[in-house]
Amino acid sequence: MDLRETLVHEIPNVINKLTKLRNFLAFHRYYEEKYSVLGFITGVLMEKGIKNLTSLQNMCYVEVDHGGVDLIEEMKMLRQLRKLGLRRVKRELVNALSAAIEEMQHLESLNITAIAEDEIIDLTLPKLRRLHLKARLDKLPDWIPNLECIV
Repeated sequence: MDLRETLVHEIPNVINKLTKLRNFLAFHRYYEEKYSVLGFITGVLMEKGIKNLTSLQNMCYVEVDHGGVDLIEEMKMLRQLRKLGLRRVKRELVNALSAAIEEMQHLESLNITAIAEDEIIDLTLPKLRRLHLKARLDKLPDWIPNLECIV
């Protein structure tokens, strides 16, 4: 399902019935906004039930502050994901997010944007090929040298 560059901002629960869905791409770029290191891309809001989308391989971009820990807990079931894009990540979601990402054995590409420029995001990550992290870092994370597959 390709909803890129549409003005769709909320995804209804009915999408969770599409259990064979492999690609879910939904975002919009707002070039009118003033410059931000967090970028111009907004994702979509999703409700509970995404755990049923077990065939998903690509999912970009979901605003996770809306669903919080419950939404991230459901992401643990998305074990076929290869590419994941998340927006508006808060510090208090990091532990749940790290646990969910650890379940995604096929994940190669991760794109994470913090909710605010001063939000500190420190994750434990698997073997990724690509990592896009838009967040404040106090220091270079200890896990960076462990990303042996980064290209």
